[in-house]
Amino acid sequence: MAAQDVKRFFAFSSIEQSGIAAFAFGLGGATAVLPGLLHLTLHTLAKAAVFQCVGRASQLKGGQKFADIGGLLHGHRALGLTLAAGVVAVAGLPPFGLFASEFLIVVETVRSNRGSPCHLAAASGRWLALAARLIDLCLGAATPDRGTAPSLAALAPAWLHLILVLLLGLAMPASISAWFTAIATAAS
Repeated sequence: MAAQDVKRFFAFSSIEQSGIAAFAFGLGGATAVLPGLLHLTLHTLAKAAVFQCVGRASQLKGGQKFADIGGLLHGHRALGLTLAAGVVAVAGLPPFGLFASEFLIVVETVRSNRGSPCHLAAASGRWLALAARLIDLCLGAATPDRGTAPSLAALAPAWLHLILVLLLGLAMPASISAWFTAIATAAS
């Protein structure tokens, strides 16, 4: 059941994220397709970081249910902080790039008058679900370890993904912006 399994919970949240991108593509035009492409790219990077952390936590705690994994910040600070940053990124909160892509989709929705921002506002309910799960996984009562803690080097790929999601949200390099713009223009 998705409500109990950590990996399934985060996998199902990808459906909602894909829906946001599909909404942008449905608006049409390069100014809507661009943030849709950006959203898919940034979501993929952020979710990869989350899944790596969840996988490490599952190995450490001996299970992948929410009841098995808890209080990571108490005994495994680096893993807990990395997972927390990933959840914040996936939730689309600033300063991560998913906030920027979602903001651009809302702006284009209002500007084009071809869709309702209410559809996107309904999707923001995920913040509450993700916040509750973040508290369980990172701040809740610590569950016993049944494996070895991941090394800092093992978390490096997740950090790289989150740094990219952060940087692309704060200041996208001109070459990457031009590349996304060219793709969006060709697709519309």
